[in-house]
Amino acid sequence: MTASYNPILVIFSILLAIVAGYTALDLTGRVNASAGVARKLWLVGGAVALGVGIWAMHFIGMLAYRLPLPMTYDVPIVLFSLVVAVVASGVVLSIASQPKLDWKQLAVGSLILGTGIASMHYTGMGALRLAAIPRYDWRWVLLSMLIAIGASFVALLLSFKLRSAINLGGTLRKLIGAIGLGSAIYGMHYAAMAAVHFQPMPTAVFQSEEKLENLWLAGLIGLAALVILILALTAAFMTRRLSVELARAEALHESEARFRSLVQNASDIIAVIGADLQVTDVSSSIEQILDDSPQNWIGKKAFELVHPDDVGKAIHLLQQAMQSSSPAGTIAKAQTIQRTQLRLQHKDGSWRDFEVLANSLLNEPAVQGIVMTCRDITAAKHLEKIRLRVEAEREQLLASEMLARGSAEVANRLKDEFLATLSHELRTPLNAMMGWVQLLQTRKLDEATASRALETIDRNTRALSRLVEDVLDVSSIITGKLRVVVYPVELVSVIQSALDAVRPAATAKQIQLESMLDPTAGPILGDADRLQQIVWNLLANAIKFTPNGGRVEVKLEHVGESDGEMESSQGSTTTAEHSSSTSSLPSPLSPHIPIPSSVPSSLSSSTPYAQLTVTDTGKGIHPDFLPYVFDRFRQADGSTTRTFGGLGLGLAIVRHLVELHGGAVSVESDGEGRGSTFKVNLPISSVNLSPSELEQGDRSSPVQNSSSQLSVLEDLRVLVVDDEPDARELLRAILEQDGAIVETVASAAAALQALPHFKPHIVISDIGMPEENGYALIRQVRGLAASAGGQTPAIALTAYAGHEDYQQALQAGFQRHLAKPIDPADLVKAVAEVAGRALIY
Repeated sequence: MTASYNPILVIFSILLAIVAGYTALDLTGRVNASAGVARKLWLVGGAVALGVGIWAMHFIGMLAYRLPLPMTYDVPIVLFSLVVAVVASGVVLSIASQPKLDWKQLAVGSLILGTGIASMHYTGMGALRLAAIPRYDWRWVLLSMLIAIGASFVALLLSFKLRSAINLGGTLRKLIGAIGLGSAIYGMHYAAMAAVHFQPMPTAVFQSEEKLENLWLAGLIGLAALVILILALTAAFMTRRLSVELARAEALHESEARFRSLVQNASDIIAVIGADLQVTDVSSSIEQILDDSPQNWIGKKAFELVHPDDVGKAIHLLQQAMQSSSPAGTIAKAQTIQRTQLRLQHKDGSWRDFEVLANSLLNEPAVQGIVMTCRDITAAKHLEKIRLRVEAEREQLLASEMLARGSAEVANRLKDEFLATLSHELRTPLNAMMGWVQLLQTRKLDEATASRALETIDRNTRALSRLVEDVLDVSSIITGKLRVVVYPVELVSVIQSALDAVRPAATAKQIQLESMLDPTAGPILGDADRLQQIVWNLLANAIKFTPNGGRVEVKLEHVGESDGEMESSQGSTTTAEHSSSTSSLPSPLSPHIPIPSSVPSSLSSSTPYAQLTVTDTGKGIHPDFLPYVFDRFRQADGSTTRTFGGLGLGLAIVRHLVELHGGAVSVESDGEGRGSTFKVNLPISSVNLSPSELEQGDRSSPVQNSSSQLSVLEDLRVLVVDDEPDARELLRAILEQDGAIVETVASAAAALQALPHFKPHIVISDIGMPEENGYALIRQVRGLAASAGGQTPAIALTAYAGHEDYQQALQAGFQRHLAKPIDPADLVKAVAEVAGRALIY
């Protein structure tokens, strides 16, 4: 007998199977999420809803089955099949809601559930009553059983995997799983229906139309099942939503509690600021940090708590924080945190520096405000200031070190150039002297050549002496030990002496030497020897750099008012600075008693001064070199191809000596080849001096040649002490030429032995000698009785020519200190003065 299906009811049963499958997957999650009585209720309710849904799908599928025979159902059996479906659904939910599901549990559960579904189906088919005998194909029966067990396996696995899925993605996965599970359910049903074949009985009465009651019954059963399934899903949804809200409320409560705990236990100051910018809460750490109470902050506007100068920054910070508020239900991102530095007031009135971070959580239910974290950085800023200061000092030290290194490199270069120049300037006259000496020793020169040789040796000897004196003067300048002996000096005589000294050199180069000297330009208080050195250096420099046939002009004039500051057209002016106010050297007005100097410290606008001007038509000075004219060791041309010699010390000495006299020196030049002009301004003394005092003070008159002096040392016994044989022989020759009786010895011990029997009128001793020096000798002499020579006058003649050597010699007991090399005439004069014999010319 041929059977058919109502397509509408078949489709309806399939949809009902899918809804039942979705309900099974969803209810599994609720059973799993519940505990205790709620779990049991969900398990029973879920089993009923799912069982009814599966049974309804099966029964509607049965009603869709059409035979040309009248069909009825045995109600008790139908109800029993419903119970079987409910029990099987309970097994599914119970197994799938376990915390863990292994493969053994999955296999056993699938077998039980599959058997239950199959039993439900075949029990329901057994409730069918019609005039026909059912015949079953065991192959289709077996297939339906396998489909039932397979569907149960898939149902259990999907229920376990998707029971916690509550978001959109989880819902879609449940829907897909429900379609699969529903397909397995109705697939099993229609496979089982395909396994049966009905053989009509002989008494069967056939009908051609389907009864309307089947359609109504299927509709009612399906509708009831759908209502039950929808109610189950709705309950699950509402319960789940309620659980989420309860969990959110609990999490919010915990979050708020944690936030309050964090605020109260924070090491920094944490303040919560409402939308109205009022402080609503403050951490207790404010008591330790600012010695203040949280109550003093709560209720105040946040920007009222900062330094007045920081109010604008505070308002801007809060505005930026409010603008960066995150949407409700989200956590503010790190980039919404605003940061600045503000000052907050300590209870003692001082202001402390804080780094302030503002994070807007106005939309966070647990906070509902701007969280402002204030970290005390006062100590850090103080350390940062120290670090910056140390860094600045370090940079300054590095810059100073680099500058010093550069200066040292320049100084080393200048020193090397100076030493090379010094070597050249020393070797040049030495070469001439040694050459002529060797020629003189051959005794083959005629009288004219020999005389020229001696003149050359004398000229170069004096040049070497000047070089040595310049080097010693610069050494004294560098160490600050160059001093001047101050007394009234008439500048006219000093300049005349310098002119006389340089005139031969000017004549040799056919240089016109002109002078215009104002006798009213003076007197000044100064050292005549040093003043003459100033004039001589300027004149010698002018003559050296002026070509043959040129002109050098010297002018001295009295100037009533001074600008107080020399101005040069090229910017190379030096201002006077007097280095000492007291001199310990003897004054000619009181030969052996130091007197205080009265040299003014500098020229003032009301001080009359004497202005010395030296103008030449020589080489001139390049503008780039003008600022360095008076520097030590500086020369406009220091190369090996230079035209002019010298050490580059003369003008540096001039500047220092002028400044020691309270004056100023400057230079002007229009450039190379246009000559130069040097000006020296010296303050005029306001002391009224008599002509005799001026004459006595003027020590600058030239010393006459010893050949013009009468023998003032006649029969004067002189004891010479020097360890150098050549020096002893030279002194013997000089002194005996003037009639002295000379005894020479090589040591201090020999001098003490010679003293009793030679009974000298004067002792001349070197200082640097082996075993005992000249200081030891004079101290021993002064320790003797007067009758044994203890009061014998003594002169120290030494190459130690510094100011301290001068003082040490006088303190040791010498009456005079003379520096080597010495002019024979100066030596005779000094011996005569110390011995008390007047020079006769």
